[in-house]
Amino acid sequence: MTTQNFGSSPAQNYAAYAIRNYINRTQSMHSSWIEEPPPLYFNKYEMLIVIGAPTQIIDNTCYLLLYIDYASSPVRQLSKNAWQVRCEESLGSDAFATWADEVAHLLIKLVTEQWMVCVDLSDIRIVMSQGLNRQTTCLLCDWPDQHQLPQIIETASFSHAVAALFSHAEYSETEIFGTAGDLLEQTFQNNGIYIFAARRQTGAVPRLLIFGVK
Repeated sequence: MTTQNFGSSPAQNYAAYAIRNYINRTQSMHSSWIEEPPPLYFNKYEMLIVIGAPTQIIDNTCYLLLYIDYASSPVRQLSKNAWQVRCEESLGSDAFATWADEVAHLLIKLVTEQWMVCVDLSDIRIVMSQGLNRQTTCLLCDWPDQHQLPQIIETASFSHAVAALFSHAEYSETEIFGTAGDLLEQTFQNNGIYIFAARRQTGAVPRLLIFGVK
């Protein structure tokens, strides 16, 4: 995976990502590298994900800045490297905190690990840039019945989206990936831009993550 810092500098041999959680007041840092490991401390991130931020975050150095917010959160005034990702469902504070933390870590997993179909930050930015504004919607749910999609996904009707399947190794990789792709394609609007990837997880029930523009 190669990414570029927002602006102009060429990609280095490592990339750093951070999740800043304003609900539980924690920050976690993650990295991936090609050759030599990165330094222990970073002052610049390729992607910064902030959860429940009370105010705007000023960081024009990161390539991608994502605000993960409640469904009812007001529209943010965003810099050109930032997007607002709202939860599709109206959740209470505890449920939202759990949901947002999982979404953030799955997004990190999506760009730092490799499995079926590689996705980088440029792919994500291209998809999100198709919207008329910088507000996007996110869905995350179990997929227990591989014959049909969960109803909330089936009726979502995204125009442009990034979708990811997270499944246990016991499932036939190509079969479940192909099934999910076929079902998801039927829900997307015509003439849209879509990216679909898959990663492994330890949980027994497959999970589907979709975020993008409606």
